[in-house]
Amino acid sequence: MAKSIFIAPTAKNAGLTSVSMGLLRALDELGVRVGFFKPLTQVASGKEDHSVHFAKAINHIDTPDAINILEAQAYISRGDKGLLMEKISENYHQVQQKYDLIIIEGIVPTQDQAYSSELNKDIAGSLDSEIILLAPMSYLPAPNTAAQLDKHLRTAISTFGNIKKNIIACVLNKVMVNAPNESSENGLHISENAQPLSNAFCASNARLPFLEECTVFTEQFKLIGQIPLQPQLQAPRLKDIAAEFDFKPVDSSQGTELSAFYNLNRRVLRISICARSVSNLISALTPGCLLVTPGDRSDVILAAAMAAQNGTPLAGLILTGGYQPDPQIVSLCMPALKNGLPLLMTGEDTFQTAIKLSTLENKVPLDDLDRMNDVMRTVQPFRHGMAKTAL
Repeated sequence: MAKSIFIAPTAKNAGLTSVSMGLLRALDELGVRVGFFKPLTQVASGKEDHSVHFAKAINHIDTPDAINILEAQAYISRGDKGLLMEKISENYHQVQQKYDLIIIEGIVPTQDQAYSSELNKDIAGSLDSEIILLAPMSYLPAPNTAAQLDKHLRTAISTFGNIKKNIIACVLNKVMVNAPNESSENGLHISENAQPLSNAFCASNARLPFLEECTVFTEQFKLIGQIPLQPQLQAPRLKDIAAEFDFKPVDSSQGTELSAFYNLNRRVLRISICARSVSNLISALTPGCLLVTPGDRSDVILAAAMAAQNGTPLAGLILTGGYQPDPQIVSLCMPALKNGLPLLMTGEDTFQTAIKLSTLENKVPLDDLDRMNDVMRTVQPFRHGMAKTAL
């Protein structure tokens, strides 16, 4: 009978799909016959679950579609949780017969789905799985301390009640050494100066210095991985942001169709809200920066175009307030626009646009296989430790 490992996130934005898929690939590369199972999905009804999609598209694993959380909630409301567990078990047995080890992905605990932690416990117990906790360090207030991490993990362990003995290990994700006080929990860094996070915070070999002070880790509950936060792997394409918030391209100027030149596949590493004079804007003109500015700020548009022509690969500009840029300004910027610098616009003001951008979910879009492949590779340095624990 196949062994199963249940990956349980301890908070939102844990990087659940990324770590699950990375572990799946790492075990496969070590020669393990490994499968994947997602019991429940929290995506909107009718949409495909990201983890199920990537398991099929990248790892070529045949796995049943996940049950929608709303359907699960309906079972619970009727008092039919037992029937829900039976349905999950039936789906699981379709996978179990084909593999030696099954990675089972839990659901994310959220405030509006208070039963999510209870469901993780019930599913892991029903399938007799060993459990690995996935804790995002970005969820904890900075600066991180041993006491914080101990409390967070003990709280997560307690939610599993009488099966907490099945919790065998923990993976820390989005690790930053000496993390700054600014939050980057959602991935994108939004500010007025757009300075990137220091490499010292996000080094690929980042290790938390206070772990020896943690008392939660034991021989029975081991830390098996510290996956660093790498902002470039959390960078969405500009077209993903445009589609999410319905930003429209500035499409034509004096008879020239501009949108044909735009490179909407540029990655957005950070966002700068430009409300300053150009002389104070220079620090924002950095590679991968998306500039947000009122559409009548011709000075900002010109400065961005000059930076792009001088070789700085900006992600693009979003012009707010519904203002169309002056045609003469667009004409001056034409070389940069024809080289791919995107110019988008929205009818909302700069403040409303900034609020919207701050809510962007850090999910890898279903068609962004390049980014998911890169994200999955972050697990590679820890694959032997994870495999030893899982097998």
